[in-house]
Amino acid sequence: MASPASAARGSHFEGQVGAYYLLAMLADAEALGLPRCGISRVRLQGSPEGHSLDDVIVYGRDSQGIPASLEIQVKRSIDFSPSDEVFAAVMVQVAEAVKKPDFWSVRRELAVATSQHSRQIDGPYQDVLTWARELGDAQSFHRRLRLPKVASEPMRRFVSTFGEHLKINNAPHDDQSVWETLRRFQILVFDFGSKSSVAEAGR
Repeated sequence: MASPASAARGSHFEGQVGAYYLLAMLADAEALGLPRCGISRVRLQGSPEGHSLDDVIVYGRDSQGIPASLEIQVKRSIDFSPSDEVFAAVMVQVAEAVKKPDFWSVRRELAVATSQHSRQIDGPYQDVLTWARELGDAQSFHRRLRLPKVASEPMRRFVSTFGEHLKINNAPHDDQSVWETLRRFQILVFDFGSKSSVAEAGR
């Protein structure tokens, strides 16, 4: 179990992330993690609406009025490694989300918000998520991932771990499904408290 002190820090960080989106809504700013969308409302943990990732939920609409949502699970520390129990717990919720019958029929984004930068998060993990969104089909994505001088071992390990967690949680985990789910998944770093905090500057 987490110590009371660490739990308090986690609750404080979760509140900061929620406040970030509330301020963005008041400023009529684009939602981080939900590009090209304005924010219409923000819900915090305890929402009765059945979202799988429910620490912070951001609702918005794009320029054509089409609704979109961003479900965020807030984890002060997470490293996305195969042995990371925090990542495993988040992937239980990701699997629950993608198994819902209406998930793929609407714009519904999933994210982990963390307070910590790392070489892996800022580099290979973000790169592979960008590839998933930018490459137009699963075959192209997985083909690039296999290229030894293009993709790195941390990128391949992240995707392999992601797919394995989907499999363990009885969610679709073939190459097509892994690619499609990665396209909806984001890692958002809110570096509140650092001297050169990007998140604080955004507020």
